[in-house]
Amino acid sequence: MPETLQKYLLKKNGNKNQSQNQFLPIKYYLKDSLTPRLIKNTQIYSLVKEITSRFYPSYKDKLEKRWEDFYLPSKRSGKVIALPFKIIKYKRNYFCYFFSLGSLRISKGKEVAEKIYKKIFQEALRFTRLIERKGVEILEKIVPYDLRTGRIKGKYIFDKILSLREKEKIERDYRTLLKKNIKLKGCSLNEYLEVASICYKAAYGKKVAGFSPLQMYKKFADGRDGGMLSIKNWASKKEFLDWYKSGREIGSHPFEIVFSWHRHGIYLYPPSSYNNWRYGLG
Repeated sequence: MPETLQKYLLKKNGNKNQSQNQFLPIKYYLKDSLTPRLIKNTQIYSLVKEITSRFYPSYKDKLEKRWEDFYLPSKRSGKVIALPFKIIKYKRNYFCYFFSLGSLRISKGKEVAEKIYKKIFQEALRFTRLIERKGVEILEKIVPYDLRTGRIKGKYIFDKILSLREKEKIERDYRTLLKKNIKLKGCSLNEYLEVASICYKAAYGKKVAGFSPLQMYKKFADGRDGGMLSIKNWASKKEFLDWYKSGREIGSHPFEIVFSWHRHGIYLYPPSSYNNWRYGLG
């Protein structure tokens, strides 16, 4: 453990033994779920605002701001770790994403919240100040490798690399399909989610075994569906097209089937959009 972090823990808890036993039991309170856990508490909201106010956002537009690479000191399997998390401010709400653990939606309000949620952001703020004083090297030994993000060439991790012959065959098949000029006469919400589920199964394999198309969409998509999931008749192509033509909520990302912290995730456009009359990936 870096010496600066050890001093931080001793100062926080009083002695070394206590520092090993009083970490936040956040795993229980940040259960992975299909939707962020809503907390309406102005005090917690102010803490999140204070954390983000210390840094420039990594991305912003008219409706949202995003901050990456915040850290929460925690404990996993008996080891001290720094748990990375990210924050989005969308309109007047803060969305906090703790990777595979789960997510929170923070808004102003007077509801009583579990003390643990206030503690999470108090400790994140304290730890941010420590990093500012001591430098980012404090994170080198305590951010688990499985929670780090980055890019690596497929040839280093894939058991089998797609051969040139296979690549050329796929391209030929695709060009042949385009020549057929197959056009779909719209789609229903059920059909859209079913096609999206094919994408999820191809990308995530066993991780989505037993999931319904809706469960997959709620787990991986952006979450701001612009009213798409509120369509009354999910089997009606007309209702889906009427919803699309009526104008979605500004800032919504209903077709971002895989959410990304960067400007764009993975989009699946339905045959009802852009007059293409076929599905498209982007």
